Amino acid sequence: MTKDKEYSSDGFCITYAEFDELKRRADEHLDKLRRAQADFVNYQERTKREKESLTKFAVEGLISELLPFLDALHKSAETLSNAKENVNIINGIKLAEKELMKTLLRNGVKPIEVHPVRNFSSGTSNTDLDKKSTRGDISNGAKGVMFNPLYHEAVAEVETDDHPDKTILEEIRRGYMIRDRVLRPSQVKVAKKRIPKSEALNPKQYQNPNDPKDII
Repeated sequence: MTKDKEYSSDGFCITYAEFDELKRRADEHLDKLRRAQADFVNYQERTKREKESLTKFAVEGLISELLPFLDALHKSAETLSNAKENVNIINGIKLAEKELMKTLLRNGVKPIEVHPVRNFSSGTSNTDLDKKSTRGDISNGAKGVMFNPLYHEAVAEVETDDHPDKTILEEIRRGYMIRDRVLRPSQVKVAKKRIPKSEALNPKQYQNPNDPKDII
C-alpha cells in the first residue's frame, strides 16, 4: 500500500486528499455565504420597494379623498363670487383652497392644464400654464384648450361655429395629475363642429359607391 502524500504548513500536516476535501467544503460554505448575502440584499431592496409602494398608495388614497373637498371649496368660491356682502367669506374659502392646493403641490399633485396645444381663449402657451399650475395658480383649468383623452373626459358636446372642433368650452370638474400620472381626468364640455343643414339633409354624400344598396 502506498502512503498518501502529505501537505504541511506551519507544523500542521495532512494528506493532500484531506486538504482537497477541506478546500471543497470551504468553497461550498463560501458559496452558501455569497448566496445568503445576495438573498439578503434582494430582500432589502424588495422591502424598500414594497414600503415605497405602500406609502405611495396610501398618499394617493388620501389625496383622492381630499379632492371632493377641494372641489367644494372651488365651487363655493365661484358661486359666491358675485355677492358683495360675502367678501370675507369668499376670501376665507379662497384662502382655504389655496392652502390645501399648496399641500397637494408639495406631494406632487397639480391641476391638469393644457396638453399640448395653445389656449384659444387666452393665447397663453402650455408651458406658461403648466408653470402657473406648479405655483398653485388654479384659475385657468382646461377651458379653451383642445380635448385630449389622456387627460380629459368629455361629458357633453356643444355644436358651434365659434370654436374649432374638440375645443374645450367648459370645465365641469377639475382634473389632477400626481407626478407623471393622471390621478383624476378633467370632466369637460367640448365643441362639436356644426353640420350645415344642406349637408345634413343630403344623404348622397354619405353613400358608399361599393355598397350595392347605396347605388340608385
